[in-house]
This record gives sequence, structure tokens and C-alpha cells, in this order.
Amino acid sequence: MAELLVVVNELATLEPTQSTAALIGALAVQGHAVWVCGVGDLSGTPTGLQVRARRWAGGVDALRAALPRALPARSLDGVWVRINPGRYRGSALAALQGLAQLADVGLPVRNAPAGLLSAASKTWLSLLPPETVPATWHSADPEVLAGFLDALGGPAVLKPASGTRGGGVVRVRPGEPGLSALLAAAVREGPALIQAYLPEAPEGDTRVHLVDGALFEVGGAACAARRLPGPGEWRSNVALGGRAAPAELTSAHLALVEAVGPALRGAGLWHVGLDVVGGKIVECNVFSPGGLGEAEAFTGAPFIDALARRFAETLG
Repeated sequence: MAELLVVVNELATLEPTQSTAALIGALAVQGHAVWVCGVGDLSGTPTGLQVRARRWAGGVDALRAALPRALPARSLDGVWVRINPGRYRGSALAALQGLAQLADVGLPVRNAPAGLLSAASKTWLSLLPPETVPATWHSADPEVLAGFLDALGGPAVLKPASGTRGGGVVRVRPGEPGLSALLAAAVREGPALIQAYLPEAPEGDTRVHLVDGALFEVGGAACAARRLPGPGEWRSNVALGGRAAPAELTSAHLALVEAVGPALRGAGLWHVGLDVVGGKIVECNVFSPGGLGEAEAFTGAPFIDALARRFAETLG
């Protein structure tokens, strides 16, 4: 039995329906002692990093009711980072730096904190092979973004570099009324992206899960699910009315996995969810990729249990 730590944003926002809760439960069922802490529960001491964590004992409500315990990081066998900086009320930078210290002393941390730090915003998309993503620019200067939009010469998607759930994501055109205000709002809290609009967007996207740089499969079934936009919407985020549907992976999906897999593996980004539209990657989810339950429901494959086992096996 391993002593494992799962780091989430905060226990108050962990929901039983989330993939993270299901993965924690699967680890516990497999016989591991699973401790859970929030980003704010990491502390540095003269003798090393310490975590204030609660042990999983059968559900989210029981977890919140459990008494916290101070654990020295050196007592752990592995750490699974399942935070989402875009939904965190504070800054996760210090926590990632602390987790990086754990990795530096040899404690297995998935995904690797150094990789998470490098991919902490959507600007990381520009480091992927250019043929795998829509034409993408980013800047914190509204005038520069306007120039990028003019250079594109057509419809684009404007999105904050650190947003989530489709927040602040709008479709824009060069010279349209109100463009200056949209650009100014997009960079209010940091850089924003201009991304060529893909005409296939109203058909939805496909979330494709990768583990260790390869397509995640169980029993021949690929871990993937489509998300379809709600009525009158081109964005497929569930928070905006999108719904899940079965996915059929094509040769284009497999080619994207092959093209980006080495870069993800090299960065220590062990579990990643790619959002694909029209043969291009529009999002690269590296912190806490969700949608595992939907993929299970459509295929019947036990992805959650298998992913938990794969995680424990990586600890060696």
C-alpha cells in the first residue's frame, strides 16, 4: 500500500461528480492510503515541505469532515497534482514551486511541476508543432492583438490566456464595432490569445486523453468524448450548455497525438486532455483533464480505474 497525496484547488470546491474525485476513490479502492490537500495546505519548514491533508475515507463529504493531519512530504510515495489555476481564487504559482521542490528531491509528482509551470497558460500552445494548432498569436497589448487580427484578415477567437470554462472567449473580426473594448477586457488580467476561427467549431470538439505521450486506451477503446455546443452556441464548454456525445477518432486525431506526444512526454506532462476541432488542437488541458466519466459511459471501458492503476505503477 502506497501513501499518496492528491493536490486540488481546495476541498470546498471538490465535487463528487468530478473526474478528480473518481480517481481518488479508485486509488483508495485499490488499497492505497490517499491523502488530499488544497493548494493552500502546502507549507515550507526548516526540515522540508509539509502538507496539511485529510485522508479519503469513502466520499467527498467524509473527506471534508475528516480532521486534517500534518504530514512531512518525505513520508509520501507519490503526488498527483489535480489543480485548476483558472478556477483558483488565488495564485497557484507558489504551490507549483513547492511541488517542484518535491520533484527535485526525487518524489514522483504527476504531472511534473516543471512542465505545469511551463504550460500554466494557453500561450503554451504556441510551442506545439505549428501544423497541430490553428494560427495563434498572444500578447498583453490590445494594440498588438489588433494588429495580429488585421494580419489574420478574418474571423478569430479571442481568449484570455488563463481562462477556463469558456469564460471571456469570444469570436471577433478585424475592425468590428466594440473591438477595442473586447481586446482591453481580454488582457485585463494578463496576456490573451488571437486564434484563427475554425469553421468546424459549431460541430463541437473532441477531448482526447493521452497518458505518457500516447493515446490512452483500455481494452482497445480510446479514452475520448465529444462535446457538442448548446442551441445557438459555437462554444462546446459544458458550463455554456454543451453536452457530451460518443467520439469517433479519425486518422487526423491519431496524427495529432503522434505529433505532440514527444513534447508532452518530454515536459513530464503525463496525463493530458487535447481538445480537437477540425483536426487542430484548440486547448491542451494539462492540470486536471476531465471527461473520464463520459468516456467510460460511452465505451464501457474502465478508464478511471485503469488511470489510477497506471499512476500508482509509475511510482515504481
